[in-house]
Amino acid sequence: MMATGTVLRRQVGRETEALRATSRIPVTDSRIARIAGSTRTYQRFASGKRTNLTFPVIGALARLFGASIEKQAELERLWDLVDETSWLQSIDALTRSGFHAYIELERLACRIESNETLFVPGLLQSESYMRRLFERSGRYSPRRIDELVEQRCQRQTDFKRRGETVHLDVLMGEAVLRSACPRDQLESLLEADAQPNITVNYLPFSVGPQPGLELPYHVLSFTEDDDPDLAYFDAPDGARYIESAEAVAEFRNARALGSRQAKSIKELEL
Repeated sequence: MMATGTVLRRQVGRETEALRATSRIPVTDSRIARIAGSTRTYQRFASGKRTNLTFPVIGALARLFGASIEKQAELERLWDLVDETSWLQSIDALTRSGFHAYIELERLACRIESNETLFVPGLLQSESYMRRLFERSGRYSPRRIDELVEQRCQRQTDFKRRGETVHLDVLMGEAVLRSACPRDQLESLLEADAQPNITVNYLPFSVGPQPGLELPYHVLSFTEDDDPDLAYFDAPDGARYIESAEAVAEFRNARALGSRQAKSIKELEL
């Protein structure tokens, strides 16, 4: 399993252990051992180590520790993702669910570096822009489009609530801004760039193609030192996550080189 599973596994363990500490139930309580199989298994789980626990077990532990129904469901859902055997997610699965591991990882990240070649990143899309993208795909019914727009808007709201605990650094090709990008979307990007935790830059046409920036991708960093940085990108057959430190460094270096030639969104001449 790739590092995405590692990050999510540690996060679920930390959150569940925090619930236990708040509930003041001792780790040696027989109820924990009965649910998890043994005290040692629970301790391994809480510390982020691999176990054979299933997501219903995680829900039962959260319930024992007094978690709300919503929190139980959240931890179960995260653990179900941890339990995946492969971190290549099919496009069909993503479009059916409207949800995938990247969204959860995004919520955990303290820094998101985004390279965009085709579209404005989802966290900064105006409602009219995202709606038009969904409509033009030809894959969704009007009702499903409404649901997807609502989900993406909620994702943006969740991001804004985190404030300066997370930084978003966006680098876009100028083509993104020139290709049917409506006025309200450009204004939205300017407003975002004015926030202390968001940077929006673009690569002018004049600098030409940049090696390593041909495809859109994201690099995520996390607050915990032992949670590795990740690179994420969409491939024709699904979504991929890269954990190799060397590979992530290559993504980041290519982006850094491009950023040196980039301009602020405030400098865009319409």
